[in-house]
Amino acid sequence: MNPLDALTVRQLLWLIPVLFALHNLEETPGMARWSKRINAPVQATTRQFAAAVTLLTLVVIGMTVLAAQPDAPLWTIHLLLLAQMVILVNVFVPHVALAVRFRSYNPGLVTAVLLNLPFSLVLFQRALAAAVVDWGGLVLMQVAAPILMIVAVRVSLGVGGWVEKRVKVGRS
Repeated sequence: MNPLDALTVRQLLWLIPVLFALHNLEETPGMARWSKRINAPVQATTRQFAAAVTLLTLVVIGMTVLAAQPDAPLWTIHLLLLAQMVILVNVFVPHVALAVRFRSYNPGLVTAVLLNLPFSLVLFQRALAAAVVDWGGLVLMQVAAPILMIVAVRVSLGVGGWVEKRVKVGRS
């Protein structure tokens, strides 16, 4: 028996920020070095990237707090499911695509494939079964997710760069 089977859809929502944070913890320490090594088009320092994913994680936590309430409006759940769809798209682009392209590990690959992929499939299947979302809604989320991912990356890295310039944590 899958341990997730005992959880309701609203209870499963609480796993979204947990798994997202674990993914970001895997990704952060090596991202700057790895992106330089492959000459990635988007470069960020470790501090900038850490600030960016911290911001995104806080946004997802806030969305979860709103959506997981017993009386939460359905649109809050849909918004959080859209965030999870972005996380699912992130499994394939960039993580799996880059692993295939460079035939090597990239930061975040393990949690993307072993945690975020199976969890996303379970969550979306359960949301469909509970009539929290329909197939049309999932298709719209799939269309919107890549666009939202690009916007989220650009905005969060921009904020991360701003934070890095203004906050001198641990610097002499």
